[in-house]
Amino acid sequence: MSLTVKLEDGHMANLISAYAPTLPTPDDAKDEFYNQLDQIISRTRRKPKLIMMGDFIARVRCDHQAWEKVIGRHGIGKENSNSTRLLSLCTAHKLVITNTMFQQRDSRKVSWMHPRSRHWNLLDCVIVRQRDIADVNLTRSLRGSTC
Repeated sequence: MSLTVKLEDGHMANLISAYAPTLPTPDDAKDEFYNQLDQIISRTRRKPKLIMMGDFIARVRCDHQAWEKVIGRHGIGKENSNSTRLLSLCTAHKLVITNTMFQQRDSRKVSWMHPRSRHWNLLDCVIVRQRDIADVNLTRSLRGSTC
């Protein structure tokens, strides 16, 4: 879903809400999802701010040097196949995953616990254009009552 909203002082923001296919989903369906997301971002005008939020089922790892300007030093976990797709998309469009930019307790970054391993993961992301990262003061995960 995509929505354009007016901000104060005549500024605009494009909001994109996205929910990626789960890991067991076939690769061609995942590729189609990321192709559609790529098209939506490409059609978005450059001047307005872009805020993309959603559950990308992507574990954004701690290797910020490999994905310079896309993730910060405060990611969690090991990369999975969805992570590579998301990070590649962010690189192509000069986007940054804000969840990884701020130092805070892991409990403020994670949103889902694997039922067997009991490891917490950062799967829900807030993504903005790299040029707009200064406008983001903090990104936190607020887990639901079931977590």
